[in-house]
Amino acid sequence: MSSPGAADGESDAEDRNAPAVQPDEPSGADLGGGVRGAPGMRGRHPRPHRPPRVRRAMSQRSRNLLSWGWVLATAVVLALLMRTFLIAAFFIPSESMEPVLAVGDRLLVSKLSYRIGDPDPGDVVVFRTPESMRPAQTAELIKRVVAVGGQRVGAENGRLVVDGLPVTEDYLPADVYTRDFGPLGVPAGYVFVMGDNRGSSQDSRVFGPVAESEIVGRAFARFWPPNRLGGL
Repeated sequence: MSSPGAADGESDAEDRNAPAVQPDEPSGADLGGGVRGAPGMRGRHPRPHRPPRVRRAMSQRSRNLLSWGWVLATAVVLALLMRTFLIAAFFIPSESMEPVLAVGDRLLVSKLSYRIGDPDPGDVVVFRTPESMRPAQTAELIKRVVAVGGQRVGAENGRLVVDGLPVTEDYLPADVYTRDFGPLGVPAGYVFVMGDNRGSSQDSRVFGPVAESEIVGRAFARFWPPNRLGGL
């Protein structure tokens, strides 16, 4: 039988081997409020979550609007420069160029062609309406050059004649008839123009040769209507 003293002794031994009780410590933060844990973080306060700054978002939106504004402004300037110096659009208002060009056709006209070259027979040109034809429906007319400065032009037996020789006009249907006239001399720096619809066109046979300085440009393509898209 164990004595009460032995039991008391074993209890005392267990008490001596038991670890000392540690004081409670905060698990997340020290007394100063700093975060405990990873090295280098002691004593630093975490940044609170903040929503995106409205000012920054508005600034980005303003930059986007400004960029688009520059793009649109540049496009307008380029379009104006092209219309002024390079290319313009022209609307066919009458039947004078049928069947090649019909009423309502829309053409592209190169304004640069005759700044670097001269008109040639067969070119379709847009020019300012002559004084003798004003007031007219439009400020500009469109016809085909059939003779240039220094040539003599007329029509015999229903065919165009230039410098005494019949002209083969491949751009016209074979049955087109040109009423006889001339021959007439074309001064230097002028062109003689006629409509492809020879029986229904007021052209140089009425108002005389056109000064090259009055030519706006050469029509080179039809862009409307879509089913008649193509070059001239």
